[in-house]
Amino acid sequence: MVITVKKVALAFVGIMVGLVLVTGLFLATKWPKSLYDSFRYAQNQRKLMQAIKEADELMKNDTYGGESPEETFAMFLNALKAGDTNLASKYFVLSKQDEWKGNLEKVKNGGQLPGMIEDLTKASQTWQRGEENPGILFYRYDAREEEQTVELSNGTQTTFPAGVYQQTITFLKNINNRWKISQL
Repeated sequence: MVITVKKVALAFVGIMVGLVLVTGLFLATKWPKSLYDSFRYAQNQRKLMQAIKEADELMKNDTYGGESPEETFAMFLNALKAGDTNLASKYFVLSKQDEWKGNLEKVKNGGQLPGMIEDLTKASQTWQRGEENPGILFYRYDAREEEQTVELSNGTQTTFPAGVYQQTITFLKNINNRWKISQL
């Protein structure tokens, strides 16, 4: 068998064509998915950056709250005393304002707002300042509770026995240096 330059050249060309075809098939199946994934990633990044920008604007424009937790709590109680649950909900951190607006409306519509105001006023007169971290402050107080049965969010009922329970109110400082209620 005689190996000629022509045969070697043809074999080389055949191998190269085969490699080009295999590479082409690989790129045809993987490259579009990779491009699509890159496109989706960039699109999600833009959406995330837009959401962060919008949240930052909301926080910059959130001027409700006092220069101290006590001042914020007094403002919150004054809004409740005026029956303005919408204003009262604005003293909560942004992420909880809608939830508390609904909660306070339910309390008001159920005729329980005066009792809530009385309980929270007593709490603010007896609370003890807890651990302080930069931008976070806890107040603890004891609350005497009657036995009560409540319906949980999953639809089941549970009974809490009468007794004295320690409660916590948590305040956070926002980017405008205003104290907001985080937990009540």
